[in-house]
Amino acid sequence: MSNPIQDEPPWYRQFWPWFVAFPPAATVVGGFVTLWLAGTGPALVVDDYGQIGKVTAQRAVRDERAAELGLSARVGLDDAANDGVSVVTVNLSQSDSRIELPEVLVVRIVHPTRAELDAEAVVSGSRGYYAGRIMRPGGRLYIHVGDAGQTWRLVGELAPAATRVELRAKDRARAP
Repeated sequence: MSNPIQDEPPWYRQFWPWFVAFPPAATVVGGFVTLWLAGTGPALVVDDYGQIGKVTAQRAVRDERAAELGLSARVGLDDAANDGVSVVTVNLSQSDSRIELPEVLVVRIVHPTRAELDAEAVVSGSRGYYAGRIMRPGGRLYIHVGDAGQTWRLVGELAPAATRVELRAKDRARAP
């Protein structure tokens, strides 16, 4: 005669214990994944709103100063050697010829979402023509041109495939 207890397979070879244990185990694993995702927040979230307000006000003053001076610029970025370094040329002009143009300009390339791709170069020249070298990341970019003393700036957007951009000071009197 056979014993029914001996004919049954051990518990870990049966279906029902695993069927019952799977949902709680999946919940625990999902909880750890959620905890890990919550701990790695995005780099774009900032919490120092007071500092952001001050910087925004300073930028507005620099933009207004560029409008007062009647500044505009044509910026070109030409790939010199396909190594990510571009030759940057700036043709700066102004409506008031009594004001002397600076000997050096600061050109910043700002990536919209990744701060580690931002680049800055000091370009020198005379009579409104400046040239230098700068690292150019791919994608859409913002171009900032200003003087070394950070008293004015011109801002524009460069499309991914574009090599030239026209920068004009925004007229605050007409802006809504």
